[in-house]
Amino acid sequence: METTLVHASIPSAKAVLRLEMQALRAGLAAAATIVLGFLVFIHEGGHFVAARAFGVRVTEFMIGLPGPNIGFRRKETKFGLTAIPLGGYARVCGMEPGEMS
Repeated sequence: METTLVHASIPSAKAVLRLEMQALRAGLAAAATIVLGFLVFIHEGGHFVAARAFGVRVTEFMIGLPGPNIGFRRKETKFGLTAIPLGGYARVCGMEPGEMS
């Protein structure tokens, strides 16, 4: 009886390195998105705090680009997170032409 060796599917060193690099890039992209979101939160929070300190109404405080969002309402301000979390805005009354309320 003869025994034959069957080669298992062992990835090459290049394939393993390629997968590790892809995982590293994905991790760096996720970390950069989180850091950017935190910086945007601090920046827009400054607008929010300054407006409220001077008695100006803020209708929205969002992290992300304008669009579909999830969040909650507290007093007259809607807080939330939008679908694309790369940016943010604090909608301060009186900042846009023609807006009086």
